Amino acid sequence: APPPADPGGKSSGMLSRWLGSAPPESPPPAPTQRLLPEAKPAPQQQPAEAEHPSDADAAAAREAAANMDPPPALVMLAQRFGLSAFERDTLLLCAAVEYDPGFAAWYARAHGNPARNYPSFAIALAALDDPSWEALAAHRPLRQDRLIEISQPGATPLTSSALRADERIVNFLKGLNVIDERLTTLLTSVDTAGAEVSPSQAAAAVSIVDQLDAAVQESALPVVQLVGPDAGSKLAVARQVCATLRRQLFRVHAESLPQQPAEIETLARLWQRENFLLPVALYVDAENLDGASAEAQAVFQRFASRDLGVAFLGVRDAPLKLNSPSLPVEVPKPTAAEQFEEWKSTLGA
Repeated sequence: APPPADPGGKSSGMLSRWLGSAPPESPPPAPTQRLLPEAKPAPQQQPAEAEHPSDADAAAAREAAANMDPPPALVMLAQRFGLSAFERDTLLLCAAVEYDPGFAAWYARAHGNPARNYPSFAIALAALDDPSWEALAAHRPLRQDRLIEISQPGATPLTSSALRADERIVNFLKGLNVIDERLTTLLTSVDTAGAEVSPSQAAAAVSIVDQLDAAVQESALPVVQLVGPDAGSKLAVARQVCATLRRQLFRVHAESLPQQPAEIETLARLWQRENFLLPVALYVDAENLDGASAEAQAVFQRFASRDLGVAFLGVRDAPLKLNSPSLPVEVPKPTAAEQFEEWKSTLGA
């Protein structure tokens, strides 16, 4: 079928042509005088019925994609976030315009309004297979994990509000899997390559890895509280654990966390989402939290009580009382003998 009319006069891409409907036929050209009788046209071959993919073809293609190794990004995303088929297709509906701007005209035609050239839950519920109202709920992944953004001004109904796929999710679907830039403004990447610890600290790192591995079986990872006076030693142990688990470590100071409840909630959800997209871990410097204000401590408690994946807290004297499971680990400084051996190795003696 020909592409839908495009307001900018540009031709639409393949996806739009599949979904486009035929425009009104143009009037036939005026007859022309000929010097010789018109030759009979050669019989035209009828186009194959399967010019456009059928439902069966689409289902077979999806089944084949799901069995690929590795699977396509959309299939992988649906698996990691536990999306239903309708939620997966709704996400694709929102991301489609990022691949083919011609979809904007299709959205407008579906809404019956040229000004509403955006996807919406109303289109998804009407056009996609197996629609489910539960997919619109705040606790479901599309909204809970910020896979989509909703523009809902004033009293606009949720079903009529403009939707768009989150930029981080669009990048993932395109194969650009890098950490959300909203996190990089607050977090600092820590190099875990070549992480070295003393033998006594290595024992602590091994113990942490074993206990985290056991906790994974219960689907609840505790926050690892690294207790000790030496900040460098605690960070070194966290680096060693992340090197073993092949996770990229990011660091933040507790005092740098946002203080507004809405902002700390957004930070927590973005970090939780990042755990589904990349193998990451978080190290929070909480050395000076005891001297912070009551409000700052409350904000920290709210953040630390969320499921943060592999997360470390660096504390000085004693473990903090958290509202979530935690794993306190004493991190000693290298012994005198270990320090002597390190100096000998460094100086080449």
